[in-house]
Amino acid sequence: MPGPRRTFGSILIAVLVVCAPALSQENVPAAHPAAPAARANTLRRAPIKEALEFNPAPWPPRDVDAGPAQPETEDSCPISSILEAASRHAVELAENLERFTATELVQTASARKDGTWNRVEANTFSYMAFLTRPRRGLVSVEESRAGSGSSAIPPLRAAGLAATALIFHPQLIHDFDMACEGQGNLNGKPLWKIHFTQKPSVPPRFQSMRVNNKLYDVKLKGRAWIAPENFEIEHIDTDLLEPIPQIRLFTEHASIEYGPVRFKTGNLRIWLPQGAEFYLDVGGRRFFNHHRLSNFVVFSVDTQQEIKDPDLPK
Repeated sequence: MPGPRRTFGSILIAVLVVCAPALSQENVPAAHPAAPAARANTLRRAPIKEALEFNPAPWPPRDVDAGPAQPETEDSCPISSILEAASRHAVELAENLERFTATELVQTASARKDGTWNRVEANTFSYMAFLTRPRRGLVSVEESRAGSGSSAIPPLRAAGLAATALIFHPQLIHDFDMACEGQGNLNGKPLWKIHFTQKPSVPPRFQSMRVNNKLYDVKLKGRAWIAPENFEIEHIDTDLLEPIPQIRLFTEHASIEYGPVRFKTGNLRIWLPQGAEFYLDVGGRRFFNHHRLSNFVVFSVDTQQEIKDPDLPK
């Protein structure tokens, strides 16, 4: 089953690994500087009750453009400052994606014709993200999930959801039209709302889907919820800007949460993905994935970053 592949510009990251446990988190065995897939640790199968308690809202998901777009407050929006700071935080996220492992709970379901869910499953994995370079000028965000013998990889593999905030990376932010919608309330907290849409004049570079060994570029729109005190992205939603009828892709909705994770070593605080929801309607089948990360373990990283102008299509 196809899933999204998230890509972006040319960022080179070298990693030296030394393990440091997170505050208030269970420890997992130290990783070793080997191939990413080999460094992941196996975990247990999720309890049955976690599958039984899994109750997502009925299909379809709410589109980011559904409902009124007017601001909920009349505060003047400092969009230039918001985008500049959010872009810096996106660079930090790119640097930090390979700095941690975590326990990932993955809950999956498929939708019946009436929008209710069946085939609900729950599994836990050892999660790790890493970067690959499939060709010059392109970096792909890959993910490793290792489970115990009873933890099967979910039927829908939604790779790269954690990297969605890289839309604000300096190499990608200008691919999108950005508009401030003022402040709104999310989970009881006032946050700036930034709406973004793939520019029609720019070929999409952020996401592609591979079906039968053929890549299809995906055009996205979405909304980011950004903290007013430090301009960190706390939540981001994306939807298809337009369907891809060649592969019968009619719905792709992602909702990702970000937040700070504090670690013991050096009083370290890293802004990382916390969880995600992913809806997909492709080939006449509808799927839902819920991802939740916990038990973070951070690596000591010596990072060298080189940012180059991306290759432009000829």
